[in-house]
Amino acid sequence: PHSSSQKTAIVPALHSPRPPLTSAGDPAAPPTPPMEDVCEGKEFSFPQQEESILRFWSSIRAFETQLKRTELMPEYIFYDGPPFATGLPHYGHILAGTIKDVVTRYQSMNGHHVTRRFGWDCHGLPVEFEIDTKLGIRTRDDVLAMGIANYNEECRAIVTRYVKEWEEVITRTGRWIDFKNDYKTMDLKFMESVWWVFAQLWKKELVYRGFKVMPYSTGCKTPLSNFEAGLNYKDVSDPAIMVSFPIVGDPHNAALVAWTTTPWTLPSNLALCVNADFVYVKVREKSSGATYVVAESRLSQLPSKKSKSESGGAVVPAQDASLPNSKSKGTTNSKAKSGVDAGSYQLMEKITGASLVGLRYVPLFDYFMNCSEAAFRVVSDNYVTDDSGTGVVHCAPAFGEDDYRVCVASGIIKDVDLFVAVDADGCFTKEITDFCGRYVKDADKDIINAVKARAYYEDGREKRVIGSIDELEKLSGAKVTDLHRHNIDHITIPSEHGSEFGVLRRVDDVSQDLSGTPDGIDLDGGFHDPDRFYTLMVLSTALFEKPAFRNLICNGLVLAEDGKKMSKRLKNYPSPTEVIDDYGADALRLYLINSPVVRAEPLRFKKDGVYGVVKDVFLPWYNAYRFLVQNAKRLEVEGFAPFFPIDCETLQNSSNVLDQWINSATESLVHFVRQEMDSYRLYTREERIERSVIRMMTVIDLARNIRERHSKPLKTPLKEMIVVHPDSDFLEDITGKLREYVLEELNIKSVVPCNDPLRYASLRAEPDFSILGKRLGKAMGAVAKEVKSMSQADILLFEQTGEATFSGHCLKQNDIKVLQEFKRPADVTEKEIDAAGDGDVLVILDLRADESLFDAGVAREVVNRIQKLRKKAGLEPTDIVELYYESLEKDEKILEKIVNSQCEYIKDALGSPLLHKSWAPSEAVIFCQEEFQVQFSHEEIPNLSFIIIIAKPALVFNLEAIVALYSGNNKYAENLQTYLSSRDLFNLKSEFPAGNGKIKVDCIENQPSVDLELGKHLFLSVADFYLSRKTG
Repeated sequence: PHSSSQKTAIVPALHSPRPPLTSAGDPAAPPTPPMEDVCEGKEFSFPQQEESILRFWSSIRAFETQLKRTELMPEYIFYDGPPFATGLPHYGHILAGTIKDVVTRYQSMNGHHVTRRFGWDCHGLPVEFEIDTKLGIRTRDDVLAMGIANYNEECRAIVTRYVKEWEEVITRTGRWIDFKNDYKTMDLKFMESVWWVFAQLWKKELVYRGFKVMPYSTGCKTPLSNFEAGLNYKDVSDPAIMVSFPIVGDPHNAALVAWTTTPWTLPSNLALCVNADFVYVKVREKSSGATYVVAESRLSQLPSKKSKSESGGAVVPAQDASLPNSKSKGTTNSKAKSGVDAGSYQLMEKITGASLVGLRYVPLFDYFMNCSEAAFRVVSDNYVTDDSGTGVVHCAPAFGEDDYRVCVASGIIKDVDLFVAVDADGCFTKEITDFCGRYVKDADKDIINAVKARAYYEDGREKRVIGSIDELEKLSGAKVTDLHRHNIDHITIPSEHGSEFGVLRRVDDVSQDLSGTPDGIDLDGGFHDPDRFYTLMVLSTALFEKPAFRNLICNGLVLAEDGKKMSKRLKNYPSPTEVIDDYGADALRLYLINSPVVRAEPLRFKKDGVYGVVKDVFLPWYNAYRFLVQNAKRLEVEGFAPFFPIDCETLQNSSNVLDQWINSATESLVHFVRQEMDSYRLYTREERIERSVIRMMTVIDLARNIRERHSKPLKTPLKEMIVVHPDSDFLEDITGKLREYVLEELNIKSVVPCNDPLRYASLRAEPDFSILGKRLGKAMGAVAKEVKSMSQADILLFEQTGEATFSGHCLKQNDIKVLQEFKRPADVTEKEIDAAGDGDVLVILDLRADESLFDAGVAREVVNRIQKLRKKAGLEPTDIVELYYESLEKDEKILEKIVNSQCEYIKDALGSPLLHKSWAPSEAVIFCQEEFQVQFSHEEIPNLSFIIIIAKPALVFNLEAIVALYSGNNKYAENLQTYLSSRDLFNLKSEFPAGNGKIKVDCIENQPSVDLELGKHLFLSVADFYLSRKTG
């Protein structure tokens, strides 16, 4: 591999020979745009150029050739990990593939033999779900009735359905990977590796049989990993209720009150959990006389009126329908009235949470009375909080991870003894007699659901874990060709205790998801799905006593532009093929790889974002390349020799300060890229620069909004902009290194920073209704009123502390928007000075006209029109021309004043001064001319009319000095002028510098030779003559 300390330089290679790409000889030239096409600015298509490159790669077998040439280099093995081929690739696949391609290309460029094999996932829910939909299968019994063999063959028939389409899309994105030697998870060798993994864990006694509460999909009939469940959380509306559980033997007939948003779990209640460190209160409701026990800090949540009693428990609608941190991720829906007064209750006594532990209570249902010896008592755990609910949590161990943990730890249940009275379809089982067969959520309205589980127990049966095909064949005597169920369910193994003990058969079970490996490769890999990280680390440690990976790249989700999951049904995203056809794969790749999604953050995909890469990166890059080509061509013309780039050694030894800077900057960039890529930090960017640019764009956008509001186009220069922000660092970003960009983008003369917001603005607070609406419910109105009435001092204090309390609700900085309202001076109008703000930043623009700025604006517009006219005439930047103007009589003096005052700007921008037509020689050759009318928002000058003339440069002779060279012979002087006028201007321009401003003319027949001095005997253009007169 190359050392990161090696010297590397980026130099143009316009005429350097291209080394052969194959040993067989030089193939067809790579599809680089011809230099003439680039120089002349012919139409260029990035997508078409990419397709041309792909054809070239294919013709020379570039990927295969690279692998062949690096065979003896150190190995870097990559197995793609693998997608399903039952659907077409989407942006998530393209993102992951781009990340993988970036890393593998980098490793290949750094001296590794990078084996890259694609793979296909042939097992799992996506395949089964599609077959279930196709065949109308709804339950496990439907599968058994059809036959597992038939079901598996149906799955096998679709797992490679879109392989061809995948290869086409992945290849079109420019990714190099081996499809011919792909692997499949249904391959025998891959499946055997899973058996081997499990057998190794079994031998090391690292496998146990038990229960775990996990998210479950009743639609797909399968448990979900926490990762999968986390991706699919939605805000839903659930009923919130409070339920009272009478305490057995309490002298006041008190009842513990629990709050829940999952009523369907109540029939499976086996315990109530409190926090031993909290203080609880026993209170009597004044209106009904009922006595309740709740956490002291949650007393205000008790409703003032008692509702109906059901099964010995008072079921009461919760007062706050959106209490945070509940056991449901949904948003509750309650009809209870807000504003309950704790004065509705009489305090009887305070109780410690610890003193409640062990108390027994009356269960709501009798479904699990056989468990009453251990169950239906109060336990304690610190997962109970006092920021929601009542401080009492009802525990249904089959349906809550914390519930299960606490009940096992407290002896309510055993870890092998769990009741689950809901079947795979999400319906109550026969044990719940009142609701048997009903879907649990449908039963919410009628009551509270129920649970009864059947217990697993250790029965001492003989077990044998098989770790390989060879082992299974030896033990069973059967030939094994496939490890799918229908090919092995019939296989039996004799008991090792003798024939009288029968035979062993395959058993159903659920174990931790295990990953297999193609070709038995080392698990010390590079890229894996996020939900596998923990599993991989555990497995690798258990199997090999080393970590599964040393470097990990985790990408985020690619969402639709509206923030929702991409959906074919909703049609809320453009197809990848459409985006690639429009803007090219490179633009899509760069858009994805340069987004927050590479830092494991979500990305709202925008097609405009891909276009932005083309507009802001590729086109400027291409134009810079074109500029280089044009100037190289110009250098060749002027220097009469082909242009060759300097070599690295020459660049490093150059005494030119700009060459030294280029070399230093390049070396720093190469070192930085190597450093970050070697650490797999693809997401690295200069955060300081990125933050500064974002701040600059915020200010620019606000100022542009003001301009648009007052119909002030960017071509109209403005005098001053004031940027107000309390953070001096923010202001430094705007007025420091980025100041020139701000001035140029907004066409303003100066930018003034101010870190005192109250100098130019008053502060106003607004609640963020989008955040607080659901959280506060009916309390939103009262809170909003208080927030809006905050004084300047209140707002400043809030910004310092980061929080404030309104109507009993604590709000953080994200909950409140602090707006700055511009305090306009009394003696100016909105049309003269206006402002716009965004959060903490306020931009103030002086919109008043200024004479000097008006001149600059006209000059800027004139330059713009001339550049467009040059392009329209087909002139290249290397073409030297003369520029003249002519105006109407009424505009003559105005335009002359502007041209004179802005002459340096015009000359720098166009490479030549703009002269009045009176300077043009009578024999001038005109390339093009056009009349323009420019409108301005100027009180005295609504518009200007003028004609721009672009002409061929004309030599200007000092006839008197030339005649003197020939001792007064006018004929000789005329012959010299005729000769010089016939010469190529580029050649003349190159000859004079070579002769230190002089040339000898000795080629005119029958005429003596003379030495001509530039500036004394002639000028190479009218512009040169004009400038010499002006300076001299």
